[in-house]
Amino acid sequence: MQTIGVFERSNSRGAFGKIANLYDISGHVMSREILTLELHGRSDLVPGVLDLGKVKLTLSFSDTGYQLMKDDFTNATPKNYRIRTVSTVFAFSGYVIECRIPPVSEGPKTFDITIKLNRQPEIMHEEGG
Repeated sequence: MQTIGVFERSNSRGAFGKIANLYDISGHVMSREILTLELHGRSDLVPGVLDLGKVKLTLSFSDTGYQLMKDDFTNATPKNYRIRTVSTVFAFSGYVIECRIPPVSEGPKTFDITIKLNRQPEIMHEEGG
């Protein structure tokens, strides 16, 4: 597998640090339900709640990076994350909703995690990319 970027997480002071190599990203489809409201024989379409989506990442973690993600999974507080590639930064906040338990082994562990977004992501393009 070839690395396509790095996965970063903010600490309690707001500084970001690398916790994993990124191999694949999928998902992030925003959606919204449309509700039909009927009143006095008239029917109107009304936008429902906006679902910001989720993102599935294939990452390679050290034991420390994996422990951070496991802590995020068990903690009920959204965390700030970034994906950094050669020319783009994808910044988002959310909850870890799926975190596979890796096999017992030494060294980096590669597996998928899924994060449910709780605010609109930001995409920034960096100079020189």
